[in-house]
Amino acid sequence: MPKSEFYQTVPEVTGDQSARKQSFYDSYSKQKLDPSDPTAFRNSLLDFVRSNKLVAEALVAGNVQMLGFSEVRKTFGERWPSIKGKILLLAETVIKKHTGPADAFLMVNEEQIVILFGGGDKERATKSSEKIAREINDKLSGVSGIKEGLVTCRALVLELDPKTPVEALTTPDGLSQTVDAAQKKEEDVERQHFEALQSELRVSYWPMANIRKKLISAYSASVILPVWKASGEEQTHTGVFNCELDCFMLRQAGEALLRAGRQRRALLIVPVHFDTLATKPLRQQFIAACQLLPRLSSKRILLEIVDLAEGVPQGRLHTLLSFVGPFFAGFVARQPFSFRNPERFVGLKMMAIAADGSHVGTPAREDVERMLGFAKACGKARVRSIFYGAATFEAATAARRANYDYLQGAAVAPAVTDPGRVFLLK
Repeated sequence: MPKSEFYQTVPEVTGDQSARKQSFYDSYSKQKLDPSDPTAFRNSLLDFVRSNKLVAEALVAGNVQMLGFSEVRKTFGERWPSIKGKILLLAETVIKKHTGPADAFLMVNEEQIVILFGGGDKERATKSSEKIAREINDKLSGVSGIKEGLVTCRALVLELDPKTPVEALTTPDGLSQTVDAAQKKEEDVERQHFEALQSELRVSYWPMANIRKKLISAYSASVILPVWKASGEEQTHTGVFNCELDCFMLRQAGEALLRAGRQRRALLIVPVHFDTLATKPLRQQFIAACQLLPRLSSKRILLEIVDLAEGVPQGRLHTLLSFVGPFFAGFVARQPFSFRNPERFVGLKMMAIAADGSHVGTPAREDVERMLGFAKACGKARVRSIFYGAATFEAATAARRANYDYLQGAAVAPAVTDPGRVFLLK
């Protein structure tokens, strides 16, 4: 078996196994904070604070969270300790690559790494944390014995309260609790932000035309956030805002189904952010909202995953969708027009793959070629293709000629306040 990419990135260490572990874990990098020696840990933290003059400034921390470890533990059982060591070794190698001598990091536990960035530059910390999480994510499936897709990784950059006493950071538990408190504070801000906007949110439903059968047989839910976007805060850092929004839209969809009654047979497509499914606390909140749906949802609602990166392995996606699968009739994946990999959705109860074409006015040749390639890839996967946001007659015509199964947008039919029944197009 050829060496994985992970082993190719780590220098060869000679000697027996105990010497190898000691060489890495004790001497690998001065950046690594050693929790086993309280005095050394305290001195290292104090040196870090003094050298970066962070006593009176905000301390910037990257909270790199490795997700999905529970699935790995269940799979490997007694073999888990040996697998865990390889993953942590990989993580530290990647961190060393993307941090400088002024930075420090601590392995809080098997699933959390806190990186302290010297200089307090939050923009640099964000970029570095994202690179670290992305590279760990890319390499995890290359670790010997790890099945594809069981573990993923995300990054969160926090600004710790400048009033935090330095003494609170000089123990592993203190540092971990300080980071957790900062994360909870940011989550509370996003939750309050959503609650302030909730009364202004309005969900609309776009009729979707089935081109081959010439009928409206589905409606896609969407919501507009005018105040939030106008404020310039278009990014959710912890995922809480998006999760609250996903739960809100799910509740609205459930109520719309009840209002529609059993005589209206149209499908209803409701979006959910991928982070809501991938992050355990957010997923639990979303599942609680799913449990309040009417029974009819398991036959009439399709859950559409947006923000689904191409790098998410099929195994990981299968695991996440299995948590919410019983509540829905199937799934839809939102993908870019460059989508050409239908194999990743095999066996996932994926009913359709959608692309946002709202930027297409009068289609250029390149637009048409991308549209054709997308629809062809969907055909190979034997799933339906959806063209969203057809704003012009030309865009809708091009999508129809490209053999998309469903069209949606102002050029097809205007949005309505309630999803309606199935009806024929003349």
